[in-house]
Amino acid sequence: MKQKFIVRDSFWELFPETEIAVLLADDVSNRSYENMPKDLLKQANSRAIK
Repeated sequence: MKQKFIVRDSFWELFPETEIAVLLADDVSNRSYENMPKDLLKQANSRAIK
């Protein structure tokens, strides 16, 4: 599947310091957190907030 991400010049004029990251993950199931260790999920969430 081909996708586009377009940022117009007007955006950069308003937010010149912006950094954009794109993450693509294939074959990831987020249906259930029951099998994931609770401390691993908590650690990942705290790192994502930083």
